[in-house]
Amino acid sequence: MVFASMLFVFLFLTANLVSQIALKSTRAKNIATLAFSLVFYSWSGPRYLFLLLGMVFICWIGGLLIQSAREKSPRRRALILTVTLYLLILGIFKYTGFFLSNVQAIFGVPQVIPSKVNNDTAMYPLNGKQVTSITQGDMVLVPDVAPDSDGIVVLTHLVYGK
Repeated sequence: MVFASMLFVFLFLTANLVSQIALKSTRAKNIATLAFSLVFYSWSGPRYLFLLLGMVFICWIGGLLIQSAREKSPRRRALILTVTLYLLILGIFKYTGFFLSNVQAIFGVPQVIPSKVNNDTAMYPLNGKQVTSITQGDMVLVPDVAPDSDGIVVLTHLVYGK
């Protein structure tokens, strides 16, 4: 779901705001916010929904540990552990493909980067050649020509939908 889409503005955002006004308790508002967030983030597919739920669970446990600690030192350790786990998950799912692509460009290994790791680019056949596309949300930018000797590609048209 894109922020600028009519579905988001007139249906999703409106329903979310109405629920925040209609609900009275903070607990009910938090549950509604969690539900709307999960629907929003899983709109394009529930592929990473369990990952998102796991991250919410890690944050919740970290918050409970921070709240229950009486002294400053255990609170600080719980905060550092929670932030470290979050950054580790972010590093694995967001930057592993970037890291492996750079290692591949410099050293030539690994030969193939798995698509689960490298989910920002995909290979598409075009004019009998395999070319790389760059995905952004629901748009797929597909180059009209294969890269030249310098590796430069001109993106000339858009293909909507993945």
